[in-house]
Amino acid sequence: MAEASTITMPVIGIEDLHPDLLLAAASKATGLADYGDMDFLEGFTLYLEDLRTDAGLSESGVGNIRQDILRMLSNRLGFVRDLTQHPEILDEAIERPIIITGLPRTGTTKLQRMISADPGVQRLEAWRVNFPAPFPDSAVIRPDPRIVLMEQIESVLKTQYPEMMARHPVEAREPDEEWYLMEMTFASSFSSIRTPAPRHRAWMESRSQVPVYEYLRRILQYLQWQDGGGRGRPWVLKTPAHLGNLLELFEVFHDATLVHCHRHPNSVVASAVSLLEAGHGIYCKHLDLRVIAMGFIDFFTKQLERNFSARQTLGESRIVDVYYDDIRDRPLDIISDIYDRWGRRLTPEAKSALTEWNESRPEGYKGKYRNEAERIGVDRAEIEAAFADYLRRFPRLAEHD
Repeated sequence: MAEASTITMPVIGIEDLHPDLLLAAASKATGLADYGDMDFLEGFTLYLEDLRTDAGLSESGVGNIRQDILRMLSNRLGFVRDLTQHPEILDEAIERPIIITGLPRTGTTKLQRMISADPGVQRLEAWRVNFPAPFPDSAVIRPDPRIVLMEQIESVLKTQYPEMMARHPVEAREPDEEWYLMEMTFASSFSSIRTPAPRHRAWMESRSQVPVYEYLRRILQYLQWQDGGGRGRPWVLKTPAHLGNLLELFEVFHDATLVHCHRHPNSVVASAVSLLEAGHGIYCKHLDLRVIAMGFIDFFTKQLERNFSARQTLGESRIVDVYYDDIRDRPLDIISDIYDRWGRRLTPEAKSALTEWNESRPEGYKGKYRNEAERIGVDRAEIEAAFADYLRRFPRLAEHD
């Protein structure tokens, strides 16, 4: 009797995280070769060097990050293909978006997703931010294959990473961060948050983020074009990646309304480091929570310094400051105030939709978790010393620790 044949899957190693190999693999997977402007190559190359030498990737982490990068490259290829065939994409007007930012774990996700329940706005769902470029059969198959794939990813995340999903639910049909689109430039400030990438972070901090925002605007035009145009529906965006880049953000999205969410840094650091622990576990072999915490504190205190400087230039009237406990306890009131500053009317239909969304997602609806501050290796005094200027500028934070 003949022996059963076996299929040997190729082993992905750290040496596979090389620019030429990844560019070729994405081209082979998509059948596309034109990356357009190769201005992303410098940051891309530097990021991969950090991944190979400093990230401490696990065997599975190498495969996971490789898939992430191939997704980004494939989206770049698809965008260039469609832009070449449809230059009218860049005629789309991105008008008066509402853009939410703040430190991580300050209520930004809830605020974006709740506002996005308003039928009068454009939703930036997770399937769109992960797969902005349509698959070849997206125009004829329903539901869109990108949605189906994102739902499969959501299912895997629920099964394999329940702790992470309880903290930040990734839902295919719910809005998520435009950082996934900005990351396609390989020059975004957040790439070094996913895994350690010290040289890439230093390089990124030395250059303007305006090209990143210009690319984001073009991708939003692309998504809007796919959806039949803006039709008076502004985008609702959010990511902590904007926190230190307000001047660059407003240079590109000059008519945006910016919402800055606030929470006491003690709660922020404990919650964020626990989330980063779960996220880093997807990629990295060894996790030192104090190292993660100190890296988080260093990065975001610098971002806040840039934020404070930009506020002096822009004027406080350009920014709507809101607080985590208000987002949690009376979100409809907060959103009504934001709409007043935005210059839009919160219609009865929108109020009903927002209320229904909020009631369907009570706190912890995706699972329970605990933020154990003592686990992260950084005490309250260190955190408050690092964020002293932030606490001084927003004294209400001391009342709601």
